[in-house]
Amino acid sequence: MGRKNQMMIYGLLLIMLTNSCTSVQSVLPFPVSVSKEACKGKCPVYKIIILKSGEVDFEGVKNTKHTGRSKVLLSKKEFQELKQVYKTIDLSKLKNSYDQRIYDLPQTVIKNSNNSVSFKRNQSVPIELIKFVELLDEILKKNNLL
Repeated sequence: MGRKNQMMIYGLLLIMLTNSCTSVQSVLPFPVSVSKEACKGKCPVYKIIILKSGEVDFEGVKNTKHTGRSKVLLSKKEFQELKQVYKTIDLSKLKNSYDQRIYDLPQTVIKNSNNSVSFKRNQSVPIELIKFVELLDEILKKNNLL
């Protein structure tokens, strides 16, 4: 085998390995569910399931613009932003709970098929969880659910 053919084979192998690593990293554990529980005030109480298609199954319970079940298809931009922030979260490396005895903050639970984490927003909560929930709430507001 000539040097030129060897270089071509190495190049093709490198491309195949690079593409396979990228595709593995882009697979996220969907569906992802998020629920927010009540506080003593007017906190929105809801449960959602985000599917890999970008569809959101929303159930507004209390203090939401929409009470009851509703389905919304996120725009490509919204879904891409949400996936980018979600990629920064590794639920398997986080504690299961970041709860403190703060009674007037809503409990938030994020679950995927493998792991879950619950928290009340405070200083001990990893910033990536807060960013994800803030972006999600912003998207839900744009879609007239919150």
